[in-house]
Amino acid sequence: LALCVLAIGLLAGCAQQTSVTPKTVVDEKVKATERLNARIAAGMEALRQRDPERARRHLSRALEMAPKSPEAHNAMALLYNYEGDKKREEEHYLLALRHNPGFSQARNNYATLLYRQGRYKEAIEQLRRATDDTSYDQRSIAFLNLGRSYLQVGEVANAAAAMERSLRLDTNQPDAYLELADAQFQLGKLADARFYHQGHVSRVARQSPRSLWLGIRIEHALGGADRVASYEMALDSLFRGTPEHQAWQAWKRGLPAGGKP
Repeated sequence: LALCVLAIGLLAGCAQQTSVTPKTVVDEKVKATERLNARIAAGMEALRQRDPERARRHLSRALEMAPKSPEAHNAMALLYNYEGDKKREEEHYLLALRHNPGFSQARNNYATLLYRQGRYKEAIEQLRRATDDTSYDQRSIAFLNLGRSYLQVGEVANAAAAMERSLRLDTNQPDAYLELADAQFQLGKLADARFYHQGHVSRVARQSPRSLWLGIRIEHALGGADRVASYEMALDSLFRGTPEHQAWQAWKRGLPAGGKP
C-alpha cells in the first residue's frame, strides 16, 4: 500500500510539472505574436533600406510562422510593389483582406494599386469602405485618395466633398488643399478655389508646375493680375518644358488682345 501511495504521489508530481495552464498558453501566444511582429518589422525596415532580398527573407519567414497573418500579407504586397510585380502585389492585398476584411491600411494600399492601374471605380469602392472605418488612423489619407479617384471619373462634386472631409480630419495636408482647389475651380467656385490654393501655397516650400498653372487660371478668372504675373514668372523660369508650361503657353496664345477672358 505504501508503494502504491508513493507511486501515485510521483505521478501527481509529474502531472503538475507538465500541465499547461491558461496563463502559459496566453504567454506562448504573446511570444509568438511578438516574434511575428518582429519579423514583419525587420522586413519593412529592410525594404526602407532598399534591400528587397533581406526583406523577402524576413517576410517569407513571417508567412511561414503565420500563413493567415493579414499584416504579413500586406507587408509582402508592399515588397512586390517595390519590385513592380503588380500581379503578386494584388494577390497579397486580397489575401490580407480575406483574412481580415476590417484591415483598412491594406484596403487603402490596395486602392492605391487600383488607382495606378486606372481602375478608378474599383478604387472608389475600396476607399469608401476604408473611410467608413472610424478607427483607421490614416482616414484623412483615405478621403484624399477617394477624392482623387472621384476626380478621375468626373465626379467633381463628390471629389470636393471627400477632400473637404480629409481636411477636416487633418488640416496640415498640402496635397489635399491643392486637390480641393482644383475641384472647386472645376465647379466654378472661384473664391473657394483661391482659398484652398492659398492654403496649399502657405504649406509648401516651393510650388509645383501644377500648382502654378492652377494658380494662374484661378487668379486670372478673379482678376488677380499681380499673382498671375508672379505665378507666370515662376512657371516660365523654373519649369520650362513641363506639360503645365506648354499648356500655359497655349493658353496665352489663345487669349484675346489685352489678356482678358
